[in-house]
Amino acid sequence: MEYVFTAYAEWLIISFSDFFFLDIFLLQKMNRRMQIPGTYGHLDYGLKNWLKKLAIPEHFLGWPFFIAPLMSAVQAGICAGFEEVRDTAFETGELEAEARQLNGEMNVAAELIQKCIGENARVAQNQGEYAKRYDALV
Repeated sequence: MEYVFTAYAEWLIISFSDFFFLDIFLLQKMNRRMQIPGTYGHLDYGLKNWLKKLAIPEHFLGWPFFIAPLMSAVQAGICAGFEEVRDTAFETGELEAEARQLNGEMNVAAELIQKCIGENARVAQNQGEYAKRYDALV
């Protein structure tokens, strides 16, 4: 539930940043470049009409009551879902225990192979029998 409020606040910050930067600042600085060709000189591209007809309804009605709640619910669901996936996917306790067991078995096998090689180096023996024993260990 805490994610919903955090996400809602984040989406409102995005909305107000868009309002002040894009709708007010850039509209004043780049008015002609932002207009669709053929709409030059239209009254709705003036700052007062732009704010009254588009920006204020969008950012003070649309975002706080529709877009931000919807997006924050989606974002919170994704965050909560990720935590479940993370807890399941990255739970390594059983794998670590199995790795310790397999490592112990591997150490025992390596020790037996070293003994077999050492015995072959010290004692003269039938190499066919040695090869069979060695292959069985490996």
